[in-house]
Amino acid sequence: LNTGIPPTAKALRKRLGFIAGDSAGYPNGRRVSDDVTDISLRVTAPDRDVARVSTGRRQFAIGRPLEFDDASPRVAALEYALGAIGGEVVNGFRVFAHRRRVPVEAIEATVTGQLANGLAYLEVVGEDQPPTIARIHIKVFVATTEPAAAQTLFAHMLNRLPLVCTLRETTDLAIDLVLTS
Repeated sequence: LNTGIPPTAKALRKRLGFIAGDSAGYPNGRRVSDDVTDISLRVTAPDRDVARVSTGRRQFAIGRPLEFDDASPRVAALEYALGAIGGEVVNGFRVFAHRRRVPVEAIEATVTGQLANGLAYLEVVGEDQPPTIARIHIKVFVATTEPAAAQTLFAHMLNRLPLVCTLRETTDLAIDLVLTS
């Protein structure tokens, strides 16, 4: 942080910092109020049943928004969303445990989503309410030799994960921890 550059008044701050003419903000240094990070993806639909997502040098395909056919060759967008929050919790716990030196021998989770008004997506006559995620339940199984530390860490970590914190505000989100040794 270059303390030789005077701060910019809050009303005059520019979110893009130096690029927008605000030399006191990012990339020169970070202000507490600059705590926003943009994440950009490119999404194309080369086919009727698939969207391609590009982020940096990585790509993945997403199927239809909802899929009721188990034989579908693609992962549905809703399944990706549920997998993303499960992945955030499992990988987040691994990262936080490593930082705090809490031993984790194994971790896995089951994620269950309850879809309300799913038939509206299929345009079934009489289904006039929009399809929504009514509930998400994540059950996390952790094998550790330090269960008390893992329990404390788990509660702390959940308040640091962006998907968890966002979805808590919009849906019924339940996350349970099951500790084993």
